[in-house]
Parts: sequence; C-alpha cells; structure tokens
Amino acid sequence: MELKATPKTFLPTPGPEEEATMISADTLDDLEVNNRTLFEPKMKQYFSNKVQSFKGGQLANFLDEWKNITSDSEVLNCVEGPYIEFSSRPTQNLSIRRKTFNTSDSLIIDAEIQKLLSKGVIARPQHEFGEYISLIFMANKKDGSYRMILNMKSFNQHIEYQHFKMDSVWTAIRLMTLICYRASIDL
Repeated sequence: MELKATPKTFLPTPGPEEEATMISADTLDDLEVNNRTLFEPKMKQYFSNKVQSFKGGQLANFLDEWKNITSDSEVLNCVEGPYIEFSSRPTQNLSIRRKTFNTSDSLIIDAEIQKLLSKGVIARPQHEFGEYISLIFMANKKDGSYRMILNMKSFNQHIEYQHFKMDSVWTAIRLMTLICYRASIDL
C-alpha cells in the first residue's frame, strides 16, 4: 500500500522502526485497501488524532460560511447556538448543597474537567448575578472508565416542554436517508 505524504495528518505506518507517514483526509479517499489488517490500525490512529485535536465551540465561528450554503433559519439557528425557551425564570435556592467526592472520584473528575477545558468544550466560569449552579455525578461506562454527568434536573423544570415522539429505534432508522448523519446527545 502506498501513501502520499502531506503535512496534514499523522498516521503511523507499520514496519520494523515504526516510521510515520503523513497523509491528508483527501488521500484517504484515494487509498486502495488490499489488506484490512494493515489499514485498520492506520484508521484508528487517524481518528484518534482527530479526536485528540478536537476543539469545541467552533461552529459559530463559521456562521458567514453557513449563510453562503443555506438560508434555512433552522440550520442557521443551530449554527449560532442553542436558544432555550423558559416556562419560568430559573431561580435557585442560594443554599445549594455542595456534593463531596472521595479522593479517587475527585481525581477522575479533575482529569475530566481538564480534558474538557483543553478541548474548549467548557470554560472557567466567573460568578455572576442570576447564575444557576448544577451538581455533577459520575457514571460507570461499559469499558470500566467513567462519565461525568451534569445534573440538569432542577434547571429543566424551568424549560418549556416540547414533546418529541419517537415510537421506537425503527422509527428513527426509517427517517434516515443516504448520507445521513446521526448524533447522540445525553441531556
């Protein structure tokens, strides 16, 4: 298998010295794969690098480009950022209970927060009038790692309820079309 070298993406090539080859995403489309066992590790490394270099919150920076692509207000509203319809003004008892974690959970939470900060998914907050503070908790993943969850249960009581009917997973599958993308958001 021959790979073209460009300075865009790092993919390791198998070999005695494990030398690295650089290829672009465009080159991936041109690859002829004859040996799946050689190609699979390259793809894992490619996507691993993509995930590690992810920077959250960048979509709104390209709003002008999206306006060149579409005039659909629903799409443009999604690009600009979320709009939340409140049924009542969110208020919070000032004596919020601060949850304490054991040492190992604290280390896991600190590591997860640092990971999210480095990716730009979250930012360090500044206290301000009218802020709403939600607690976090940990959940075990199937692979033995942990997921940090922001508990929005009390905040959600102030949001306008919108019923979204999904009969079954088969209903969702029937809604999909060719070149259809999906995402899972756990709110």
